[in-house]
Amino acid sequence: MNCQKFRTLGRVLWVSKDVIYKSIGRNLYYSEDKGLRWRLRACLPMTNLRGVSLFSNVLSRLFRTGFHHLHVLDNNSLIVFANKSIYLLEPDSNYFQYVGAIRGSKPLCVSVHKDVIVYGEYSRNVNRIPVPLYKSEDAGLSWFVAHTFEGIRHVHGVFFDKFSGKYWITTGDLDDECSIWMADQDFVKVEKVLTGAQKFRAVQLLFDPHFIYYGSDTPD
Repeated sequence: MNCQKFRTLGRVLWVSKDVIYKSIGRNLYYSEDKGLRWRLRACLPMTNLRGVSLFSNVLSRLFRTGFHHLHVLDNNSLIVFANKSIYLLEPDSNYFQYVGAIRGSKPLCVSVHKDVIVYGEYSRNVNRIPVPLYKSEDAGLSWFVAHTFEGIRHVHGVFFDKFSGKYWITTGDLDDECSIWMADQDFVKVEKVLTGAQKFRAVQLLFDPHFIYYGSDTPD
């Protein structure tokens, strides 16, 4: 296998064999030649003040500005989480379609399987109010609460396991809140698989036909 190393300005958001997407400030660029040449795809709508915050790591984190997540859907539309909001970008359009606001901070990990998108609310949640999972079954056009967790701080990530056809969810942060959950595709049955210790404080999950892999997010 031949590997080539390239440096590129900006933040890489999506990589596939056909296209790479990256952001620089409020601008979204794409490359169809493995990063050799880049073309402007679209610009995020935002005020000048928020635009300025993109050039400061401190301010961009404070105001949650900029691109957070980007996924290419089966119809080649883009679902984009940015500026604490959700946007759609159709294949023949250069303008982001506003879908709705994100409650809390930006989600850490978003699940996209075909036209079904799921993410969990991520916030400080000092008062430990119930934490929802949001789901779209029409490629991001509309959303509903698929499940609500009690007794956790926040959701770290939602992941679809193509080998089992199940969803897996990671939560945190205290010992009894650190869990790895399994759910059916309708989120009717949601059960804890591992729970009760910092070693189960996972964020990202990786799957193969036989095992699930993760690293602990514990600070110790």
